[in-house]
Amino acid sequence: MERDSAQLTKQRSGSTDNRFSRIQIDGLTITAATNSDPTITVDADEVPGSDRILDIGGSNVEFSGIDIEGPGRGTGTGIHLGIEDSSSNIIVSEVEIQNVLTGIQTSTTTEATIENNNISGAVVGISLQDDGATV
Repeated sequence: MERDSAQLTKQRSGSTDNRFSRIQIDGLTITAATNSDPTITVDADEVPGSDRILDIGGSNVEFSGIDIEGPGRGTGTGIHLGIEDSSSNIIVSEVEIQNVLTGIQTSTTTEATIENNNISGAVVGISLQDDGATV
């Protein structure tokens, strides 16, 4: 974890290195608490250099119930799946994504499942760039 903490510290100190948001974690579940409606809101100047608001990687990862409000139609990817070639079995469900360039994008992940999401105000809703994704 030392590397991850150092990268996070760089980001907080004003560095343009946004790699801390690209941590690969296996067996992680991130879901909204019961009776809550959390939203990640990002302004245009807060979109990382990778243009990815949220980068999810790892194996056996689930992300659900947390919404993303982007800075405006045509800016950033709401959720990007697959940080490394070894990313697999990622599930994204019950997420509302608004005002981005691309709602959800897969790249190097295999066995990604994208279900029951609502994407609006995006140029591209879902971009499947890998054969292993299911919508």
